[in-house]
Amino acid sequence: MAAVTQTIPTFLGGVSKQTDIKKQPGQVDEILNGYPDPTYGLLKRNGSQFIDSITESTPGEFTDGHWFTVSRDNDERYIGVITKAGNIRIWNTVPTISGGVLSVTEATIANKTDADVVSYLTPPASTNGTDDFHTFSYLDQTYIINKNKTVAMTAKSDYYLRTRATVVIGSIDYDSIYKIEINGTQYDFTTVDISTATSRGYPVTSDEILTGLKADIDAALGPSPGNDTFTVTKYANSLEIEIKDGQTPFTIEVAGGIQGVSLTCYQDDVVSSARLAAYTKPGRRVKVTNSVDERASYYVKFTSTGNAPGGTSAVNQGSGFWEEARGWDIDVDANGDPIATGGKYIAKLASSGFNAETMPYKLVSTATNAFTISKETWASRFTGNDYGNPIPSFVDKEIKFGLIYSNRLVFLTQDTIAMSVAKDFENFFFTSAQTVIASDPVDVETSSSKVSNLYCAVPQAQGLALFSEYEQYLLYSESGIISPSDVIVRTISQYEAERTIPAQDTGDYIAFVSKVSGSTKMLGMQVRGNLAAADVTEVSRVAAGYLPKDLQRLLVNVQDSLIALYAIDSNKVFLHKYYVAGENAAMQAWFRWELLDSIKFLTVINNYFVGVVKSGSDYKVIILDIIQNLDPADVDASPAITTTRLDQSFVVKFGGTITYNSSTNKSTIPKPYSHIAGKTPIVVTAQTMEDGAATDYSTLYRLAAVPDPNVTHDVILEVEVDGSGNWLILGDWTGKEYDLVAGYEYNFEVDLPRYFYRSQNNIDWTASLTIARMKFDVGFSGGVNFYITRFGAPQWIYVAGVQNAGSYLSNSTPTIDRTTLTVPIYQKNTNFNLKVNSNSPFPVSLNSMTWEGQYAPRYYRRA
Repeated sequence: MAAVTQTIPTFLGGVSKQTDIKKQPGQVDEILNGYPDPTYGLLKRNGSQFIDSITESTPGEFTDGHWFTVSRDNDERYIGVITKAGNIRIWNTVPTISGGVLSVTEATIANKTDADVVSYLTPPASTNGTDDFHTFSYLDQTYIINKNKTVAMTAKSDYYLRTRATVVIGSIDYDSIYKIEINGTQYDFTTVDISTATSRGYPVTSDEILTGLKADIDAALGPSPGNDTFTVTKYANSLEIEIKDGQTPFTIEVAGGIQGVSLTCYQDDVVSSARLAAYTKPGRRVKVTNSVDERASYYVKFTSTGNAPGGTSAVNQGSGFWEEARGWDIDVDANGDPIATGGKYIAKLASSGFNAETMPYKLVSTATNAFTISKETWASRFTGNDYGNPIPSFVDKEIKFGLIYSNRLVFLTQDTIAMSVAKDFENFFFTSAQTVIASDPVDVETSSSKVSNLYCAVPQAQGLALFSEYEQYLLYSESGIISPSDVIVRTISQYEAERTIPAQDTGDYIAFVSKVSGSTKMLGMQVRGNLAAADVTEVSRVAAGYLPKDLQRLLVNVQDSLIALYAIDSNKVFLHKYYVAGENAAMQAWFRWELLDSIKFLTVINNYFVGVVKSGSDYKVIILDIIQNLDPADVDASPAITTTRLDQSFVVKFGGTITYNSSTNKSTIPKPYSHIAGKTPIVVTAQTMEDGAATDYSTLYRLAAVPDPNVTHDVILEVEVDGSGNWLILGDWTGKEYDLVAGYEYNFEVDLPRYFYRSQNNIDWTASLTIARMKFDVGFSGGVNFYITRFGAPQWIYVAGVQNAGSYLSNSTPTIDRTTLTVPIYQKNTNFNLKVNSNSPFPVSLNSMTWEGQYAPRYYRRA
């Protein structure tokens, strides 16, 4: 047999569920509480730090609540919850510090108890509140979308047609009859001839004619004879005739002058805007029709700039201008004429806009730790009707997702995408029904033979990637500027996707999730332009079956190329770390973490995981630094609370004052939370700390200028837990609260695969291989343990690793910057499994491994 040795250069391949003969060098069976780092190797993850507890106003208040984040400045990192009862609460997770005690501040939220706010924030009792809302932020404002709220318009008002008429005088003729027929009855006025006008000393004027016509109508239909059915108002060049009940239609015909065309009239529509009266009643609405294309018809309303009749200046009565305005809708017959109902022509004046109580609400940051929540002031619809200026596609539906894209507010609803006016987020209506401009709103729908329920969108350089359950689309424009006349939606892939987990941009691709039988798959999409389909790969392929089916949340830290998935009320987090060098993926690794308590919420803020975890009835806020710096000088210069590998760690001063029992020679460690049964607490001595500036997560504590010379730091103190859950340590530690860090130990474990002799890319799995020993190259590390088990056996046996003789400086971290640990094996490669473990509160870094052994090809020569 030949003596052979082979090296596994790194452990950065992550977890692989392939058989051992297919695993690539560096891939392993399991990584628990590790962190693959291209610089330092496979590390033990940082510990979590306890920040504060948050309390429910009433028992069960947070149950099935929807948690969200609002991240602004370094000292304003908020998390919030919308409860099933319609309450909203927000905390600043950058705590204040006083006397070593960290405290998160609950923000004030103005208007949150208003009836309309509570109504909008209350999800249906039959749904799970955790998925009932979607939030997204823009500058100081966060939009809150209730995904179960049906959007409604304000109510339309009745608008009765043929109940008003405008008579316009065009020219003045002498010795002529000017007549108005109302409901077939004529009312007229005859002008004098020119000689009479000369003899009386003034000419015939439009005012004289209009006054005469008004007098004749008033005499028959006005209040004097008791009929009082019509009101006639005279303006400079027109009469406004209205039926007083405002509902009964009437007919009108006019003629005047020598040729009979000196009088014109209209009721509700004209064929040209030139027919409109220059002076008329303020608020008068008229439709300017287009007989060729109804879509080119529009509505106008008269806006007054002068005083009303009877005002101080007769010259300005009825003066003003016509401007485009809202119109009405009414059923018409085959000839386009309105259809009467009960003898009346009842139209519906177009809705003025949204019912704001059914639209997304806005949460606005007004100051540090201060918010206000209220209805948004959505822009009104000022022009057109439901045909010429149609309502957005999300009306009468439920908005499922929102974002800001291309300077527009975007809402997704079923298979439609509605985008606001450019740079006017509150406006979803066209400026004019006469023409379309580039900044007008965009409203498009997907076109597919499959059911398309859009649930999220991700902006990309090529356009807006849209995700539905069975298909993915790209919204873009040929010119690069989205406009009503230049917008395209096309299919780019057809993958099943989990609609309760929004896709996320990782920087290199879009990550989205698909559920399969018994497990979860994560896929990565790279959008391509030039009408090409998207490139989609299954990122979790190598770890197929590793991700459980119940995962509910996906979050991404783009800066660190890290993806995390977790299930609410589970303590497990599944992570994927990748590193791209140029166009090649230099590292892709799956691994998992286990936290002490069940996770209610987890997010990434400024390279920290910020979470809310629950233990019993206690809700705790924790942070976990993603980044690790293993430079020994930097570690020694940092407060131990940031470098100690303990979960829910705290400076003992946070818990209170240490008490000492001289009869037992034991000190009681004060805790800021209740003991977690079944977990092992640890106390570590540290360089003396003091309160920091607390301007962000990294400055909560700092090293004291004058450390306590009587405390040797980085000593692990054994903790005894008594029957009441108190933590006891041996000796008198009173007054040393700033010199101790406490928390719970957690295991770092790496389950290694079986190794086979490799020759280039060939694996000789049929040969006889006896592994004598494994040598691990370890970087900056504390204690490391090794466990071995017979292949398939349930029990793990501790194997003492052999560490090279050496030393470390007193009053420095008890770690060695670089060493080799030798593990004796002497077993057939297929007869054992090996596990690397560390429950030490200090860093661990695995760089590589070399195995040595005896190899025999079983009398066959390998060709």
